[in-house]
Amino acid sequence: RQATETPHCHLSAHFRSQGAAEEISKAKIRSPEHYHGWCCQNLRHEHIVPVGEIIDMMIREAHVTEDFIVQLLRTNGLRATIHRDEDKILNKHGFAKKMPASYWAAGSPYYRDPLARYKEASLFDSLVPLAGTSWFQVRSNRS
Repeated sequence: RQATETPHCHLSAHFRSQGAAEEISKAKIRSPEHYHGWCCQNLRHEHIVPVGEIIDMMIREAHVTEDFIVQLLRTNGLRATIHRDEDKILNKHGFAKKMPASYWAAGSPYYRDPLARYKEASLFDSLVPLAGTSWFQVRSNRS
């Protein structure tokens, strides 16, 4: 889990939902540290592919190599900052700690798609990818 996180995980999350962005825009964020702290208290930091699923992929792999682990984490180690209501939607679909069946089904449009949970829960369209190195830097309404 720690391999995919940084000390200020909300600042560098690969995605942020529009719902989270709306809540952040209402706050008077003063610094990167304040941004991170505010997000920790009011939003959710989410692993796009649950950590338990990534661990299971490593366990099931017959020939674990450094390259396999690097590729696995690059592909599946994505993170997002989402609104608490969006987290509830993932949970309601049964995706709190697991990927949907379509992720594992060869031939499925979501086969091995790290964003399958968000697509099946109709949350994908609300995700905005990080454009720089920090969400704080790209905010235009800093106070």
